[in-house]
Amino acid sequence: MARATNGLTAKRVGRLKAGRYHDRDHHGLYLKVSNNGNKSWLLRYEHGGRERWMGLGSAKDFSLSEARARARAKRQLLADGVDPIDVKISARDLAAKESRERQTAPQLKLGRIIALIGVREAIT
Repeated sequence: MARATNGLTAKRVGRLKAGRYHDRDHHGLYLKVSNNGNKSWLLRYEHGGRERWMGLGSAKDFSLSEARARARAKRQLLADGVDPIDVKISARDLAAKESRERQTAPQLKLGRIIALIGVREAIT
């Protein structure tokens, strides 16, 4: 359960203890502070009747204002009927596919070269 706050401030983010804190100024934005002190931004939303939680990044990498902007962008996707987690997964799958294609093309070319060398050696 999130702790009751009067809203997050940049100063307050730096000194919060373990727990989950709701940014009352921006719907669905939370700061999760783990026991070891790591801080992560989370977006809570509902899509298709399901509660979803999406990580927005580390508080080390994104300030409060940046986290609010990222949350706002994700809520805009929701307003268009698009689940932001599905978009993230699709982008990750596409990047993995492109990476596989880049890796296999040189390997295929090397295989053809080796096959040609083998054919030439068999002819001579």
